[in-house]
Amino acid sequence: EDMNYKIRYACVCDRGKVRTNNEDNFWCQGLYLDQEHQGLDKTLTGEALQETMPGFAVFDGMGGESCGEIASYLAANAFQKCYQKEIGNGSSDMEGFIRRACREMNREVYQYSLDHKIRSMGSTASVIMFGKEQIYIGNLGDTRIYHFYDDTLKQISKEHSLKRFPGDKKGPLTHYVGIPESELQVSPHIARGSYHHKDKYLICSDGLTDLVSDQEIGQVLKNGKSVKECVEILLEMALNQGGRDNITILLCELEQTGGTEPAPRINRKKKWGIIGAALLLGIVALGVLAWFQFGGTAEETSGEETRQEAEPSKAPDKDREGKNVQLQEQENNTQLQENSIQMQEQEENTVGLVTKPKNQQQEPVVETAEAEYTYDEMEEDLKLLEEQYPDYMSLNSLGKTADQRDIWEAVLGDPQASRHILIQASIHAREYMNTLVAMKQIEEYLTGFESGAYENIPMENLYEDICIHVIPMVNPDGVTISQKGPAGIRDPQLRAAAEGIYQADLQNQKTTLPEEEYWRNWKANARGVDLNRNFDVGWQEYQGTSYPSSDCYKGEAPASEPETQAILQVQQENPLVCCVAYHSSGNLIYWNYGSQGQVLAQDQALAQKVQEVTEYPLHSTIDDGTDSAGCSDYFVLKLNIPAITIENGTGACPLGIEEWETLWTRNKNLFPALAVLYR
Repeated sequence: EDMNYKIRYACVCDRGKVRTNNEDNFWCQGLYLDQEHQGLDKTLTGEALQETMPGFAVFDGMGGESCGEIASYLAANAFQKCYQKEIGNGSSDMEGFIRRACREMNREVYQYSLDHKIRSMGSTASVIMFGKEQIYIGNLGDTRIYHFYDDTLKQISKEHSLKRFPGDKKGPLTHYVGIPESELQVSPHIARGSYHHKDKYLICSDGLTDLVSDQEIGQVLKNGKSVKECVEILLEMALNQGGRDNITILLCELEQTGGTEPAPRINRKKKWGIIGAALLLGIVALGVLAWFQFGGTAEETSGEETRQEAEPSKAPDKDREGKNVQLQEQENNTQLQENSIQMQEQEENTVGLVTKPKNQQQEPVVETAEAEYTYDEMEEDLKLLEEQYPDYMSLNSLGKTADQRDIWEAVLGDPQASRHILIQASIHAREYMNTLVAMKQIEEYLTGFESGAYENIPMENLYEDICIHVIPMVNPDGVTISQKGPAGIRDPQLRAAAEGIYQADLQNQKTTLPEEEYWRNWKANARGVDLNRNFDVGWQEYQGTSYPSSDCYKGEAPASEPETQAILQVQQENPLVCCVAYHSSGNLIYWNYGSQGQVLAQDQALAQKVQEVTEYPLHSTIDDGTDSAGCSDYFVLKLNIPAITIENGTGACPLGIEEWETLWTRNKNLFPALAVLYR
């Protein structure tokens, strides 16, 4: 029998003690405040059935004077119209609904700012939708969503704010509703999972979280009081701390009303301890001989049964480590079939146990038999790796290219770590062999995490408090052109434009290559922009080509391209300690981009560590007279973040598969070597 749930909810919305107006708003089952409101006079309470697909949201407006409250009202009103149009008419596509609702909210707020000549106006948006089978959350901005289970509070939303270093106070928002889509595509963080009895979900504006700690919030939710009492206690706590900002708190609690009783959650540390004890008793009871005869089978069966009992979900949240309720980040169209929400839990500051039993061998996912590793193959492999290793990897779309391909980011390790490393490959299309290198590095990380070691340090200890972000194919459209020619471009207008670029290069005598060879040598994205020249360093000085071309055209403005913006997004949202860019060819490492002092010393340490692993010689860009327009230059000179460029291979690009074994031997240990450097 299917499980049925009732959702009890309560909401408070208060102006606070300092502000003269209330820029917050909410959406509870079709109820929200008009733009002249000062908050709720009393606590809003109610209940809804799972089968009705109820939804809840909180909006925190910004813009000064009355603009913030108008923005949050417009967002709530747009959300209402979208809900009526889609969910009200029977749609059950919750993920698609959240994405479309965010786009519509963004359009409404931005259009209002244009019509009324308001320069800065926007709102956060954080949403929970209770579907017929799963629960979906989505957010833009820094209004938090929490999940409370097993007396544990976990943040499951993603904060879209600019923080350079751990401990920084809040910076400007990088995502919100009201952004011109010409500048940045609206891309909400989305996660999903399934129902569990007595779980609570909390959405709250920063009027609460700036004044009341997560520990204090968790203690209130732990005390067994009703949702109404909980939100009222939390509101009182924020007001007692000064009430500096508007305060909106919306709490939902699940109550099972029918169906099969859900399996109890099991603490992972206790779970594995119980298994170990059971095995030990088995050894005593059966004797040493019986253990050697049957032990392997018993261990495999025990591990498999435990996995099925305590880890039914294969959906990790990008930002947590796991207990028994995981949320799957879905900033893509992945259709995984999870059975429970399982949030990841940090236990003794280490990455959690992998979903599979120890020593269970997996068939290799990333095949290296052919050099022409396509975008579709990469995408499929990334999703399969995420499904197989949910505790160690999550997948994130950083946006879409001009031809509507996702720019994928693999996040390895704890997203809450204090040190983050960025690896990016194939920013130049014809250098796509580096995507294969990066993908194999990802798989090596995942397969070796639990039992592997490097320099006698267990991998699990080595990667503690380190998170690695990998963009294995920065330039998917360009790679597709290099591999398949313009026929690989889906959009007819974009395809025609690419064909026009070839004719322009012929007319300007920039190329004399036959058409097939011209496409194979393509470096730019589908719009003819050389992405490595699209960063805001040396951009004005760089001459290159003055029109869209297969290479050397820097674009209309710095960071004009979604691929460039994707790299910058990772930097803006994470405290990076270094960036490594993979290019081809030359078998060398470029470093020393003109920095001085501590940054130069850090850059040198990075270059020397990578040299130890790859055995590539170091080349100073200053000494070589190389121009300063490039991604690595930007990280070093503008952001003071150490960066190097690895030039892989010796032949002409695209590199042939005959170079693979040498490339892999030289680059296999890059990730653990960087972890050693930044431990």
